[in-house]
Amino acid sequence: MNDNLTPRVSIIAMLKKCTSLKKELAIICKIGKPKWNKKYSVNIE
Repeated sequence: MNDNLTPRVSIIAMLKKCTSLKKELAIICKIGKPKWNKKYSVNIE
């Protein structure tokens, strides 16, 4: 049972990390684009 459960847990953890990273990257991309809003990109730097 342990052999079957550990891969599933790791895959779920990986998926959660990926989704959180994608959200963070999407926010960074939206704020970081000078075309979108120069004020936000200046604030980050």
